[in-house]
Amino acid sequence: MTTNNYERLTSPAFAKTSEALFRPGRVDLRASFDHPDELQLRKFFADFFADTRPARGSSIEPTSIEPVDLKALEDRFIQAWPMELVKETGETGLPLRLEVKLSKYPFRVVKNYMLKCAFRGAAWAAQYETVELFERELTDEHERPT
Repeated sequence: MTTNNYERLTSPAFAKTSEALFRPGRVDLRASFDHPDELQLRKFFADFFADTRPARGSSIEPTSIEPVDLKALEDRFIQAWPMELVKETGETGLPLRLEVKLSKYPFRVVKNYMLKCAFRGAAWAAQYETVELFERELTDEHERPT
């Protein structure tokens, strides 16, 4: 089971529903995919664009990007993608004096971006202009996450 609205499903308004959904034995693991760091973004980009195969029956020719070219595009993507410096805290909530560079947006937004760029390819996804256009769309749709 996956959801982008975990907080909503566990809110008091959904008390009976959340008891049924999250009862013991039904959900054994809860994982959160929040804001990825640079390494996670690099891996996601490389995995997503490593081998572009069109859908079965498509008239688009399959393309494969050379690893050297993909690495260069991955570097460009990391430079273009909005990142924020975040102070890590320990379990007690006290700062650990550790700053980590995280994506300004959570994984679901990064995934949506990659999917929008899928047909145009990795070179398109790695451009500042493409990232800026995507951010404007988020703002225009009032979908910008907090």
